[in-house]
Amino acid sequence: MIDSARVVDVVVVGAGPSGSSAALSLVREGMSVIMVGNGRRASWAGETLPPGAGDVMAGVFGASILNKHQRAYAVNAAWESSQLHETDAMSHPLGAGWLLDRLVFDADVEQVACAAGVRFVHGQATLVKGSGRRWSIAAGSHHIEANWLVDATGRPAHMARRLGSRVLRSGRMLAYVCRMDADGSGVAATSLEATSEGWWYTTPLPRGGRVAGYITDVDLGHQSGSLTGWWLDRLAETEHIRGLVDCSAEMTVTTSDAGTGYLNRCAGQGWVAVGDAAAHFDPLSSQGLLTGVLMGARVAQAIAHNKLEDWQVDYEMIVAEHDMLRSHYYSLVDRWADSTFWSRRSIELRKVVS
Repeated sequence: MIDSARVVDVVVVGAGPSGSSAALSLVREGMSVIMVGNGRRASWAGETLPPGAGDVMAGVFGASILNKHQRAYAVNAAWESSQLHETDAMSHPLGAGWLLDRLVFDADVEQVACAAGVRFVHGQATLVKGSGRRWSIAAGSHHIEANWLVDATGRPAHMARRLGSRVLRSGRMLAYVCRMDADGSGVAATSLEATSEGWWYTTPLPRGGRVAGYITDVDLGHQSGSLTGWWLDRLAETEHIRGLVDCSAEMTVTTSDAGTGYLNRCAGQGWVAVGDAAAHFDPLSSQGLLTGVLMGARVAQAIAHNKLEDWQVDYEMIVAEHDMLRSHYYSLVDRWADSTFWSRRSIELRKVVS
């Protein structure tokens, strides 16, 4: 812990991967940094990193950052058709991906940042005042003054919204996720399956067990009665996922926001948002964590070299590329002409193309 008052170059609010990436990269640029975190984790269960992402993580956090995690050797998908197709890592030019234990990963990247010289304050950050030249942040009993403010508070984007930015949403979706102690299928692969009003994923976890989730629009999801019972009924409608999970033990289903959203303004005088605070993505892309870490490193360069306008150009490119990728994946499914869920994806596709 630090003294009750500090003046630094940058205060990073949020200690997840994007915040830790920004803070660590800023320290490497020779800047003094305080990172504020409240210990709450809103990590996506069963996180998967795509092929090639390991090199990015090692470049930011060090070569050992993924030592506690498991390689993902394939992706199995019943997407364009009802048949389950395997994409083996052997056929991918960038090799295998990764299955992450997010709680372990998040704790480790925070520790790497602090070991490099980032000072950490535990508490809920409150923006007291800011003129764009000097920010004043309260966190517990601590008072922090900084020239720059980085919002890494995740999907709520607490700081950016306080500064007048709005979250523009594209698709209001929820993920209904269950983590099970039983391993189910022993294949080290993520499996996807499209269904008539949404889609499913399941993946093993590095320390044992498995996670399975159903993603659909908010109004098409659970409305009343037992959430677990409703989830199991939806699982029974799948052709492949139901055979990969073991639901014999006691289970709890939780819900998470799975929609896409972007800030209408990701930066301003003396402040910038990174990670999910700046843009949060449809989980189908498996790009959210990787993009958040890259955002943190890129924003650090922009702050250190006073080139924030370059970051704004990069941000717009990231949003556009994700829209195109998401639209491409959803456009591959045309099996349910009368489906509300897939009809909405078609409308979104036409908007992106136009």
